[in-house]
Amino acid sequence: MSALLDTPLWHRVAQLRPALRNHVQIRRHVYRDRPAFIIIDPVSGRHHRLSPASRALVSRMNGERTVQEIWDE
Repeated sequence: MSALLDTPLWHRVAQLRPALRNHVQIRRHVYRDRPAFIIIDPVSGRHHRLSPASRALVSRMNGERTVQEIWDE
Protein backbone atom coordinates (compact mmCIF):
# COMPACT_ATOMS: atom_id res chain seq x y z
CA MET A 1 0.00 0.00 0.00
CA SER A 2 2.91 2.38 0.50
CA ALA A 3 3.34 2.34 -3.30
CA LEU A 4 0.18 4.45 -3.45
CA LEU A 5 2.07 7.27 -1.77
CA ASP A 6 4.82 7.07 -4.37
CA THR A 7 2.53 8.37 -7.09
CA PRO A 8 3.36 11.87 -8.34
CA LEU A 9 -0.31 12.79 -7.88
CA TRP A 10 -0.49 12.17 -4.10
CA HIS A 11 0.20 15.84 -3.38
CA ARG A 12 -3.09 16.74 -5.07
CA VAL A 13 -5.20 15.02 -2.41
CA ALA A 14 -2.93 14.84 0.64
CA GLN A 15 -4.04 18.19 2.10
CA LEU A 16 -7.76 17.91 1.29
CA ARG A 17 -10.20 17.68 4.20
CA PRO A 18 -13.06 15.56 2.86
CA ALA A 19 -16.39 15.13 4.63
CA LEU A 20 -19.75 13.57 3.87
CA ARG A 21 -22.69 15.91 3.63
CA ASN A 22 -24.86 16.10 6.74
CA HIS A 23 -27.90 14.54 5.06
CA VAL A 24 -26.02 11.44 3.82
CA GLN A 25 -26.95 8.17 5.51
CA ILE A 26 -24.80 5.06 5.92
CA ARG A 27 -26.61 1.74 6.32
CA ARG A 28 -25.24 -1.71 6.95
CA HIS A 29 -26.26 -4.29 4.38
CA VAL A 30 -25.45 -7.92 3.59
CA TYR A 31 -24.50 -8.51 -0.03
CA ARG A 32 -23.67 -12.02 -1.23
CA ASP A 33 -23.33 -13.19 2.38
CA ARG A 34 -20.78 -10.46 3.17
CA PRO A 35 -21.24 -7.27 5.15
CA ALA A 36 -21.33 -4.08 3.13
CA PHE A 37 -22.30 -0.49 3.76
CA ILE A 38 -24.51 1.63 1.56
CA ILE A 39 -24.01 5.39 1.46
CA ILE A 40 -27.31 7.00 0.53
CA ASP A 41 -27.72 10.61 -0.55
CA PRO A 42 -31.47 11.24 -0.54
CA VAL A 43 -31.05 14.69 -2.10
CA SER A 44 -29.30 13.48 -5.25
CA GLY A 45 -30.76 9.97 -5.21
CA ARG A 46 -27.28 8.48 -5.50
CA HIS A 47 -25.97 5.56 -3.50
CA HIS A 48 -22.68 3.67 -3.28
CA ARG A 49 -21.78 0.31 -1.79
CA LEU A 50 -18.64 0.16 0.36
CA SER A 51 -16.65 -2.65 1.89
CA PRO A 52 -16.14 -2.57 5.67
CA ALA A 53 -12.57 -1.31 5.14
CA SER A 54 -13.77 1.47 2.83
CA ARG A 55 -16.46 2.43 5.31
CA ALA A 56 -13.83 2.67 8.06
CA LEU A 57 -11.85 5.05 5.88
CA VAL A 58 -14.88 7.18 4.94
CA SER A 59 -16.02 7.38 8.56
CA ARG A 60 -12.76 9.17 9.41
CA MET A 61 -13.46 11.87 6.82
CA ASN A 62 -14.99 14.49 9.09
CA GLY A 63 -13.79 17.66 7.36
CA GLU A 64 -11.18 18.31 10.03
CA ARG A 65 -8.54 15.71 9.19
CA THR A 66 -6.53 15.82 5.98
CA VAL A 67 -6.27 12.81 3.70
CA GLN A 68 -2.63 12.54 4.78
CA GLU A 69 -3.62 12.45 8.47
CA ILE A 70 -6.23 9.77 7.79
CA TRP A 71 -3.67 7.73 5.85
CA ASP A 72 -1.15 8.06 8.69
CA GLU A 73 -3.68 6.73 11.23
